[in-house]
Amino acid sequence: MKPFGSEFEYREEIYQYRNWQPEKVHVLMSLNMAKTNIRRPYHVPVAWCKQVGDGRMFYNNMGHREDTWLDEKFLKSIIGAVRWVVDKEEGAATPNPEVSQKQHQQAIGEAATVGITAEATAAAEQARKEKQAAAQAAKAAEEAASKK
Repeated sequence: MKPFGSEFEYREEIYQYRNWQPEKVHVLMSLNMAKTNIRRPYHVPVAWCKQVGDGRMFYNNMGHREDTWLDEKFLKSIIGAVRWVVDKEEGAATPNPEVSQKQHQQAIGEAATVGITAEATAAAEQARKEKQAAAQAAKAAEEAASKK
């Protein structure tokens, strides 16, 4: 991630994780929730790595937009990651859950400045799941009725 420096700005589609396990990875880059348009009260990692047996694994959440793939910093970071995976580049892979914890606490504070709480986010997620379950139940009932 060296080509990006300590901070940069991208327009990109970033995944957010439901089952994030910071104790298993070495976080390399995270969203700075203070500088995003959509603040969330949780850590959003963007890139991480880890040891997998005798091998190495690298994950980068970016790359959904064509302009990302045209950016020299992004391309250099991918080359560096591949070099690290094949053991041609030095870099730590020791899990660093303290990074996730720090980012998580900062994200909670930033989201609170615009009135977003972890409880409100959880309630919205629960409502989304209930709506999805109701739609699936309605579809199943409709299919069952059409078979009669």
